[in-house]
Amino acid sequence: AIEMLSEAALESEKTFILVSSVMTWARTAPRTEGEGEEMERLPISDAEFKERRAHPAYKPNLTCERVVYKAKKGNLKTYVVCAGLVYGLGESDDVFHEVFKAAWHCEAPTLYGSGANIVPTIHAADLCAALTKIAQEPPEQRYVLAVGGGEGDTLGGIVGAISKGVGTGEVGAAPAA
Repeated sequence: AIEMLSEAALESEKTFILVSSVMTWARTAPRTEGEGEEMERLPISDAEFKERRAHPAYKPNLTCERVVYKAKKGNLKTYVVCAGLVYGLGESDDVFHEVFKAAWHCEAPTLYGSGANIVPTIHAADLCAALTKIAQEPPEQRYVLAVGGGEGDTLGGIVGAISKGVGTGEVGAAPAA
């Protein structure tokens, strides 16, 4: 579709917005600040989108992102919206399904690793609002990370909140390998 639009002689301005996944950043080396014990990881920024490395299963998404980003020409405006893990209106079936299932059955959901890793998420309604805003008031920046306002949401915090809200409040640790 984007190739056809970019080759067409458009009489009026058209906007094309691709919604992609934060998994196109999954293998991107983390940025850090400081040294030794003072070193801390910095969150990803949409300004660094050209340096992202995708999870192997999401390489087609990365290819789509690049095609759409390069397609801006004439009366065609293109935007790539890289959404965090979407939840809130049934979308979490894939993302947090096992956590919800365990909590619902009053079992302790399993937490893999320390749980300190930051998980970029966004509520479905917030993603829709962001897309509407981009369509109505196009920003200069054409690659946009759409993540929720819960800065610092960690995997441990999310799993713990689900367990507390739906289940017993307990969280189990994955067995050491």
